Parts: sequence; C-alpha cells; structure tokens
Amino acid sequence: MGKMSKKILAGLLAVVLVLGGILLYNLQMNKSFITTFYSVTVDKPVEDLRIVLLSDLHLHEYGEDNADLVRKIQNLAPDLIAVAGDMNIDTDTDYHVVLDLMHQLVDIAPVYYAPGNHEWGGRYAGGSDALFDDIQATGVHWLNGNYEDVEFKGNSLARYLQIFADNGVVVDMISQSAPHGTTIDFSFTAAGSDLPLVMKAISAANLDKDAKASPLISVGYSKLNLFGEDMVTSCGVAARALNALAMAGIEVLLITTSDLDISLLVHAENEDAAYETLKKAYEL
Repeated sequence: MGKMSKKILAGLLAVVLVLGGILLYNLQMNKSFITTFYSVTVDKPVEDLRIVLLSDLHLHEYGEDNADLVRKIQNLAPDLIAVAGDMNIDTDTDYHVVLDLMHQLVDIAPVYYAPGNHEWGGRYAGGSDALFDDIQATGVHWLNGNYEDVEFKGNSLARYLQIFADNGVVVDMISQSAPHGTTIDFSFTAAGSDLPLVMKAISAANLDKDAKASPLISVGYSKLNLFGEDMVTSCGVAARALNALAMAGIEVLLITTSDLDISLLVHAENEDAAYETLKKAYEL
C-alpha cells in the first residue's frame, strides 16, 4: 500500500472516529438532562413563583415512562409547568411518549403547552392529524395563538395559617410534610371550643373545595408538654418519652419539638396515664 493510500485510510479512520465520538456523545446526552435555575424579577405582586420550563425533548424518555424526569419535576415543586413545544418529532406519528408525560405532569401542577414547529409540522404535514386534540385532551392548557390569565394564590403554609389567624383560630403543634408538586400536607391542633372558627377558616381558604383530599378534623385529644433548659445539650430526651409511652401502651398521634420543649398529642382518655408515665420516666 502506497504512502498516499495510507494517508487516505488514516484520514478516513480519523473521520470515522470523530463521527463515532459525536454519535456516542449525542447518545449519552439524550440519556440524561441537567437542571438550570433562573431568577426573574417582575413588577407584579407575586412572591416565590416557581415555573418549570420544558422544550425540545423530541420523544426522548429519561427513565422508564420518563420516571426520572417526572421525579425531578415533582421534587422541584413547581407552581406551574410551561411546555415550549417540540416535544415530538414531526415525521413520527407515534407520539404516545408526549401524551404519557403530559398525563403525569398535570397531576403535579397546571401545564401550559404552546406548540413548536415540530407539533405544527406533525399536525399539518406529518400525518398526525389528531396531535393537537390529543395533547389538549391530557388536561394541559393549550396555547395555540391565544393566552390565559393566571391567578396565582400560592399554596404556602404561611398563607393558610394567616387565614386561620384572621378567623381567630389559635393554632398549635404545626406540622408540614415535604411538598408534593404544588400540594402541601399540614396539620395543627386547636382548642375544641374553636371548632366553629376552624370550619369558617377552612371555607375561607377554600380547603373544602380546592384540596385534593377533604380536610380531616377529629376531636378528643390532649397535649402534654415537656420543658427543660437542659434539653439543648441533652441527647435522647424525645426517645425516652416515646419509649416510655410505648411501653405503657399509650399511642402518640403527633409530636413536635424545639430546643427547649417537646409536645405530645395523645387520646384524651390517656392523658392522666401519659402524665404519670412521663413523670416516672424523667423522675419528676
């Protein structure tokens, strides 16, 4: 083989290696995604509005049934999700990946979907005649040459607690779980005599209409409070209380703690027994 032939062969191999590297890079990039955060200041009375923006996925899936992507979006707890189009491929009439993803996203937050050139191409040139209707049927807000005004109230715990305060409810033992999308779960205790005010506040906050689950209200509980300045530097104080009550067969329904105190919620009929059990456990 002549020198010229060897140079040509080496050049072809180099081109093949470069193309192969680009292909592997693209394949790897299509298997993962990154999250970029932007903070935007607007002249509107809106605080802490979080928007997740998606675009140009082109039928790619991240995890089975997009589980990795959906989980990430859930953890971001958006107030709304904006889809800026090109979620499909205009020449591919099988766009179930887009529909499946939208079905999952609308359960996390309101989804506002504006079609891109691939949606338009698929609908009018690619044979996907029902594409627009199918996407809209998933429950998204379809923005095709139109716009919608969005009233953002926010689902923060502070907002709801302020409504209860405005209605004269003194709350105690507040507990909130980790947010799930735009949904938050929280509980609190209040005096039994405030039950009418609690019901009024629930109606004012639209919790009896907007909540995905009806508020659960129950009565017949007592709170016991342990207080001590030494708690700041002591280990196992809560563990001792819970273990003592468990050994006595007393159920603890809710516990809240701070540096200086522990509050325990028990059934009212167990109040005296719980009190005596804790006195014995701490040698009071």
